[in-house]
Amino acid sequence: VTALAWQGDRLWATVWKEQALYRLEAKDGGLAVAARTALPESHPTGLAIDGEGFYISDSWAREIQRWRLDGDEALLTASWPSPGPQPSALFFDGKSLWSADSAQKRVYRHALDAALTVVAVYEVDFPVVGLWADAERFWSADTANRLVHRHRFDDVLSLVASYGLPQLDDGRTQLSAFAMKDGQVWLGRDGDPRLLVRPLTDFSERPFSPRGAPPAAP
Repeated sequence: VTALAWQGDRLWATVWKEQALYRLEAKDGGLAVAARTALPESHPTGLAIDGEGFYISDSWAREIQRWRLDGDEALLTASWPSPGPQPSALFFDGKSLWSADSAQKRVYRHALDAALTVVAVYEVDFPVVGLWADAERFWSADTANRLVHRHRFDDVLSLVASYGLPQLDDGRTQLSAFAMKDGQVWLGRDGDPRLLVRPLTDFSERPFSPRGAPPAAP
């Protein structure tokens, strides 16, 4: 799984190797596949749902693409060059589209205009593999360090705190997808077909100082 996005009680997921989009629904205490849609010639690494369609970031084409569902098929309706060479995450906050590039270690905020204009650029110190936000908090997932970071909504997305999970400390498996819902953290990991779901309270704060600086004060 390379990207996750919640839409109400539905969880959408992309699988890079299959070039596919899955719609998952809660059933019997777990998740059941409600639909699978092929994404022809696409290699999705990010996913954002906006109600009328969805965006994906394509790691091979180095594009952000807009798709819509037409019955059992997905139709590509628009595409834009990615701001960086390795697009790795997307998030739609209801007004703007956010993207990330893991090679440049940057997060971008886009206007929803015809050019998908980049209106803000934020430097981070880790490769981002997932984004999530609500009205007060902004979160990112760090694939290399296997951490979840909390940021302040300011001009530089100041890092407030970083959180880890003992289960992620074993081995070298990197994070591949991230989402949050109702205090639960949802994670995908490279090479693992399962999703890891844990309450945020299970995570412990970890030291992480970008560029050697102390973390920002809460």
